[in-house]
Amino acid sequence: MLNTIRGTFQITKDDIGKYLMEDCLIIIDEAGVDFDNRKMKMTDEQVYFFKNHGHYQADIAFFSQSTDVDIKIRKLAVCHYEIKRFPLIRDLSYIKTIGRKIGIDDLTHQETEMFYYVHFLAGGIKLFWRRPYYKLFDTRYRHELPAKSFPKC
Repeated sequence: MLNTIRGTFQITKDDIGKYLMEDCLIIIDEAGVDFDNRKMKMTDEQVYFFKNHGHYQADIAFFSQSTDVDIKIRKLAVCHYEIKRFPLIRDLSYIKTIGRKIGIDDLTHQETEMFYYVHFLAGGIKLFWRRPYYKLFDTRYRHELPAKSFPKC
C-alpha cells in the first residue's frame, strides 16, 4: 500500500472547476499526461479555475518531467523549477530556479516571454534530500490494461 500525505484527497482532472475546492493545495503529478500541450483541451470551467484559483485561496503545483504542459498553465505559473539528480550522490537532487522576463525575440522582433536560470549567488540553486519522500511514491503504479495473446512470428 502506498503511503500518502496525511489529510489528502484524490481528485480527477474533471473535478477541477466543477466542484468547490478552497483553502487547499492541489498537487498534479505527471501534469503532461492530463494537461498535454498538444492533445488536451481544457474546459472553460478549468481555465476559469486555474486563472482564478487565488480567489478560492487555492494553490496549485504542477509537476512534469518535461515542458509538455499546456501553454495556458505554464503562463499562469508563478514559479518554474528544474529538478535534477546530483551527480555522484544518489539521494541528493538540486533545484534550479527558472526566472521569467519580457524580452524581444531576435528573429521576429516581437515582445515575448523569456526564461533564464537564476544565478546560484541569488539563491537560484537549492539542494534537496529525496530519501524521506521515497515512501510517498509508488514507482510501480500503473493503469491496468487488458491482456492479449499475440501471435508468434
